[in-house]
Amino acid sequence: MSRKVFISILGTSYYEETCYFHQNEEPDGNKVRYVQEASIQKLCVDWKETDCIYIFLTEKARETNWKHPAQKNAANDKQAYDGLEKRLALLNLECVIKDVDILDGNTEQEIWEIFRSIYDVLEEEDEVYFDITHAYRYLPMLLMVLINYSKFLKNIEVKQITYGNYEARTNNYSPIIELSSFSQLQDWTSAVHEYTYSGASESLIKIIKTNAKKLKGKQKQPLEKFANSLGDFNNSILTLRGNEIYKGNNAKKLRENLSIVKEKTEIAALDPVLNKIDEKIQRFNKTDELENGEKAVEWCIEHNLWQQALTLGQEHIISMLCSIYRKDYKVKKNREFISKSLGVLNIEQKNKKEKNKKELDYVLRENYEEFLKLKSDKIFNKIKNDFANLSGYRNTYNHAGIIGNIKSGEIIKNFKSYYYNIIEILRTCS
Repeated sequence: MSRKVFISILGTSYYEETCYFHQNEEPDGNKVRYVQEASIQKLCVDWKETDCIYIFLTEKARETNWKHPAQKNAANDKQAYDGLEKRLALLNLECVIKDVDILDGNTEQEIWEIFRSIYDVLEEEDEVYFDITHAYRYLPMLLMVLINYSKFLKNIEVKQITYGNYEARTNNYSPIIELSSFSQLQDWTSAVHEYTYSGASESLIKIIKTNAKKLKGKQKQPLEKFANSLGDFNNSILTLRGNEIYKGNNAKKLRENLSIVKEKTEIAALDPVLNKIDEKIQRFNKTDELENGEKAVEWCIEHNLWQQALTLGQEHIISMLCSIYRKDYKVKKNREFISKSLGVLNIEQKNKKEKNKKELDYVLRENYEEFLKLKSDKIFNKIKNDFANLSGYRNTYNHAGIIGNIKSGEIIKNFKSYYYNIIEILRTCS
């Protein structure tokens, strides 16, 4: 079971009493000097002994605001008061309270030491509550970086980020501001980056659905439909569903749901995301099935999906050849005929020997006259070498490279050259 963890940095200033309150709650009138005390009173009363409060202290903070008595500023009518250590002890909490020393952070090395000190107390899948009120100078920025870093490496869940805004007090009531949206913005940023550069939609779908759960009625349903259609579109490419890709229905549905979300959902971080997705899928806004197939291959290349690019690319070439020779490219025997004809031409070229009808398999024997025409066809002879190379790459991918000595760099370097050479030739004939 995951721990609940509260993390805060204690400052060194002289703190006046004030009534801290969360902006979505009514003030209780309880005056305290430490924002940590106010937050912990609200948050941690039912925490268990497995949960933990971490208060990070510089040497000066330990002397001025942690120990008892804390401040000793008798001058200027400033009275001494209890340190935070005693104030938290008086709460009689079941959870563990730990004070952790940190450096002042006057050098880059010391800043990294602070980063490490906070990161090291976090455990896998912690539910973390951050108070950044007294995170002075660069520390708020450091904490935001640390939060994002920890989400990836320790899979922590950020439950809350708060700031006690004493300067904004009215009648000595000081609001505690919720800043968790900053962490959510980091999640959006990471998910959009992942989608933009790798085409992977899982993180983006997850964050969209998480936000959808917080909404109701007319806003929730369109967002969920959009997330599902985003998954359907990406999965059709990842799993190479040729008919789905050619028809373009998933792309069309995604664009339709995207438009609805733009109109009905008000999530600030979502608008730029929608624009980016819309921009990326515009290429599929076609009624031409073969063009949709070609754009899908380009998508795979852009996102380094090399196995998908090889398989879909070679199959797309067969589709184009079927179309050129007025054959239905969705009929299996037509695709086999084109593919096997190219294979035989390649074998004959290597062996310098023509295969006779008896040596050919059933598909080619049944279409022998047509096969003979293809043997002398200019298009076939122009593309046969490059197609054979693509076949070799596809086979080594699909059979995990166990046999043969084709290097990964060779496939990535040469695939685009072979593929686009063939496509350019076929375009002039279609």
